[in-house]
Amino acid sequence: MSSQRGDSYYGGDIEGGATEEPSWAIPLVVILITGLLSLLFLAYYLSPSLSEIMGTAPDPSDENRPIELTIGDRTFMIPANYTRFAAARRGGNQERVSMYALLPKFQPYSPATADDFEDNTARSSVIHFDLGVTTSKFSERERFEKIYLRLVTDPEGTNGPHGFRKYQFNENSGYKDEDLFVWTSPKDELIVLRCFKSTEIIASPTCRRDLHYGGEVDLTYRFKRSHLSRWKDIDQGMLRLIQGFEAAAR
Repeated sequence: MSSQRGDSYYGGDIEGGATEEPSWAIPLVVILITGLLSLLFLAYYLSPSLSEIMGTAPDPSDENRPIELTIGDRTFMIPANYTRFAAARRGGNQERVSMYALLPKFQPYSPATADDFEDNTARSSVIHFDLGVTTSKFSERERFEKIYLRLVTDPEGTNGPHGFRKYQFNENSGYKDEDLFVWTSPKDELIVLRCFKSTEIIASPTCRRDLHYGGEVDLTYRFKRSHLSRWKDIDQGMLRLIQGFEAAAR
């Protein structure tokens, strides 16, 4: 009786007791778990993301093949190397197409200019522009008169640089980090630019224009504020480029 208790106490092998696991079992489990974790790690970092699969991740192309795209009621023939996302290169109907080029000649992407297109400093020559189906009921003038003028400190504005009238947004508005520049053409047409101010947080400020291109299509373009002195050339060149895309589709 005492002998049986002694064997149990010291871990002896007794009838009905627990059997000892093989010595290789635990290392095998560790190896299997490590291998599974490694596969998951590789899958996470090497497999394409959802945005890449959908074609909505930035993906430059050096192909100059023309792509026929319909936006709203307008059709454009746009070379692939102007497009920022692969989804646009499928062609057909699109709600919005994002593109980019290099100032001053509006050059499309190429391997030779890849570094220039990746430059996001204050002196960058990249201009970003979008064509999209019209969503706003306001024209450029109406947006200025009905929205922006209500949010500025002085509705009269002041003389700004490069022929603009400059307006300062109220501190409690959503545009407090931006300056508003308005130019009136001899035909009384308005060109409205919103330009971010250079601050500790905004080290590379941009200027933006939103306008109705025609039909059911709006155009938005953005360039670095450091190029503001060339805004007329940029605006005219931008419109010529888009008009060329549309003419090529006819």
